[in-house]
Amino acid sequence: NNLRLLSTDTNSGAGTARNIGVKAAKGNFIALLDSDDVMHPKHLEISINMLKSNINANFSYSAVGDMESMNEDMSPPDNLWVIGEKFIKHPRPYLFDLHFGTSSGIVFRKEIFDKIGFFDGRMRAAEDTDFFIRASELGLGLPVNKTLVFKDHKSKDRLTSNYVENAKAYDIIINKNLNYIFANSFLMKKWLYKSIWLNFYAGNKKQAVKYLLKLFGKGIFLPKGILITVFGLVLSSSKFVRLHKYLSGKK
Repeated sequence: NNLRLLSTDTNSGAGTARNIGVKAAKGNFIALLDSDDVMHPKHLEISINMLKSNINANFSYSAVGDMESMNEDMSPPDNLWVIGEKFIKHPRPYLFDLHFGTSSGIVFRKEIFDKIGFFDGRMRAAEDTDFFIRASELGLGLPVNKTLVFKDHKSKDRLTSNYVENAKAYDIIINKNLNYIFANSFLMKKWLYKSIWLNFYAGNKKQAVKYLLKLFGKGIFLPKGILITVFGLVLSSSKFVRLHKYLSGKK
């Protein structure tokens, strides 16, 4: 029997569940699949063959489609993400940009976990973001120019709207990468600004203000950071979320 079902007594988050699966796996390659995503039948075959042909790549990632528009020919979207050339030489290039679409499109060599460790079990959201930032020290992922996984954007199970857990996760990511982030003004603006509005989303106004003050302490006066802090302090969390999504064009 090539299938093993592993379960836990409590829901400890995706990172912990993935770690359990990876440690139990016997093969040389690891693929992830969330409950609200679907793999194309040829996803594993294509991705693993790509990795076998590119021995220096530690993992691959495919284009991601919407479940409502699944197609048989695997045609990639026009926007298959590839990190910009100007970021490649940084020790952790995925701090600058990271848009895999979904972790279900990733296939790893199992040995990568021996090199950088496992998913951070403290994080109930964005644990994949943290993992890939660390993985980028070993090299960039190998893009597979085909649509091999599909997301259900209507699923209620997705964690993207869990603002409290996302805010906590980004606090952890920032603390893990403080030396890199505070050495680069672009990274400071990118990560601290996101943590400002995420903490306002989560209703943690004091933490949001702390991130703005950290920018001030480094001599960075970010107008949009100041503006959303004013709105965040005077509005309820729900009203702030609606306003920020409207201003930023988020759905």
